[in-house]
Amino acid sequence: MIMTLPLPDDVAREYFLAADKLSTHLAPLGRSPDARTLMVMVLSSMSAEEMVTQFDLALRSIVGTPIPAGPEWDTPVESRS
Repeated sequence: MIMTLPLPDDVAREYFLAADKLSTHLAPLGRSPDARTLMVMVLSSMSAEEMVTQFDLALRSIVGTPIPAGPEWDTPVESRS
């Protein structure tokens, strides 16, 4: 599957910065991942539950809903009353 997603500049900048740092760190090997490869790696390393948790956290940050401690955190915001 090929996806094209627009990224906010500050998000893309972080991936490019990470790729540059890895390039410097891995210079002796002569090869390092580029920003696109890092994005694919991050996306492919998450389970469905981890993606839901990250989305829930982002949604809470946007709307200002407190992040609960404990088992309630396992229930997505939209399914709570």
